[in-house]
Amino acid sequence: SQFEWMYETLLELNKIHPVEDELVTQYVIPGICKAASVLGMDKDVSEKVSKLLEVTLRSTHLPSRVGALYGVLYILESDAVEDIQVFVPMVTDYIATNIKAISNSSSSACQKHVLVMLSVGFYIMEYHSDLTAGSDFTKVILQQCVTMVLMSDESTSWLVYHAIMVGFERLLVAHALGSQERDMLKKLSVDRLCLPSPMHALSALGLLLTSMYTAEDGRGVSSDDDDIHQQMQPQDPEEILLAMERVSIMFDRIRKG
Repeated sequence: SQFEWMYETLLELNKIHPVEDELVTQYVIPGICKAASVLGMDKDVSEKVSKLLEVTLRSTHLPSRVGALYGVLYILESDAVEDIQVFVPMVTDYIATNIKAISNSSSSACQKHVLVMLSVGFYIMEYHSDLTAGSDFTKVILQQCVTMVLMSDESTSWLVYHAIMVGFERLLVAHALGSQERDMLKKLSVDRLCLPSPMHALSALGLLLTSMYTAEDGRGVSSDDDDIHQQMQPQDPEEILLAMERVSIMFDRIRKG
């Protein structure tokens, strides 16, 4: 098939082209990952591709690293990879280190690099949280993302800001966070809703509504019988007051435009 030809050709091209020719690397690596993820990856292929990704993610050439991260997305989204765990530790280490460096820097980073790191990071937290259990990956990423959201527009572009807020929404809907993290995101959404910028406030509104309409008490997905039982229980007065306060803030912001 075309993907077999693509995989074999790009793999051979990667072997014979000069190491310093990084322009080729930035296109070859994601191509290899895409072809392999479509064809299916047994243990040998997974190890071969993971070594290519590991070398590329250590490159000083930023476009090559961006290409490798797009390749990782192809692999993570594939149903034909036998051992996804081969890739996750390497990628989470890379993202945690680089996100931390970016959030602690006042200089503007490469937007494309930041966006693809966020995409991979949120995808892992949403669908492969079991593979990061025991590590502080989720905690680090959430902390650094909140830091970037709170930074000035000069440091965090609106696209990055919006990507982070949508990523938070996905984690809430997927019940991928604990009660402490959910509370933190509720407070963040209320705080950002008061920003004068309509674009920033709309992103915060989406997060606020998501936090209000997902399982706020951490029960996660429950059965129909559990839902009926929960509805019969008296609600916490403090929770009702907090919900009313959030709704009041939301409508105040809507009135202000």
